[in-house]
Amino acid sequence: MDEQINETLEQNSVQEEVKSADNNAELKQTITKLKKDMRKAYLMFSVIVIVIVIALLLVVFFGRSSEKKESATAQPVKTIQKGDLKIAYVNTDTIMVKYQYAKDLEAGLKTYQQQIENEVRAAANKLQRDYEDYMKNGDKLTLTKQKEKEKELTERQQQLPALQQEMAAKLQERQYNDNKKLVDAIYAFIDEYNKTHDNFNLILRKEYMNSPVLYIDSGMDITNEIINGLNEEYKSVKGK
Repeated sequence: MDEQINETLEQNSVQEEVKSADNNAELKQTITKLKKDMRKAYLMFSVIVIVIVIALLLVVFFGRSSEKKESATAQPVKTIQKGDLKIAYVNTDTIMVKYQYAKDLEAGLKTYQQQIENEVRAAANKLQRDYEDYMKNGDKLTLTKQKEKEKELTERQQQLPALQQEMAAKLQERQYNDNKKLVDAIYAFIDEYNKTHDNFNLILRKEYMNSPVLYIDSGMDITNEIINGLNEEYKSVKGK
C-alpha cells in the first residue's frame, strides 16, 4: 500500500514538473514573440518618421526653389501704403532704449533691488555676528539662558530663507507693476497719437528677439515720432 502511494506521489510530482516546464516554455515563447513584435513596431515607426522627414525636406526644398524662381522673374515693387488699409509699425526695442520713462523705471527698479539685497544681507550678517558672539561668550550664561539663546539663533536662521523669498516676491511684484505702467503709458499715447495724426488701421509691434513681423517696409516706421511724443508727454508730466 505504501509503495503504491509513493508511486502515485512520484507520478504527480513528475506531472507537475512537466506542466511547470511547459508553462515556462510557453512564457518564454510569449516573451520572445512580444519582443519581436515590439522590434517590428519600432522599425515601422522609424521608417514612417524617416519618410515624413524626407517629405518635409522635399517640400521645403521645392518651396524655396519656387520662391527663388518667382523672385528672379518678378520685378521688385516697393509699396509703402496701397489701398484703403493704412499700416505702420513701432520698434519697441528702440522705445525701451530712448524712452525716458522706461529708463527711470529701470533705474528705480535697480535701486529697489539693491535695497532689498542690503536688507537680506544685513539680517544675515547680524545673525552671523550674534552667533559668533554666543560661541565666544555663551559659557558665561546660565544653562537656561544658553538654551534660550540657541533657540533664538536657530529660529532666526530658519527664518532667513523665508525672508529671502519674501523679498524676491516683492521685487517681482514691483517689476510687474512697473512693466504694466510702462505698457499702459505707451498704448495710451499711441491710441491718442493715432486719433490726432494719420489714423492708421493697424500699428504693429516690431522687436529683435520676439516679433510677429518678419519684414515690413521701413517707410511704415513711426518709431521716432512715437518716442519724441512719449518723451515730451513724460517731461510735461514729470515737471508737474
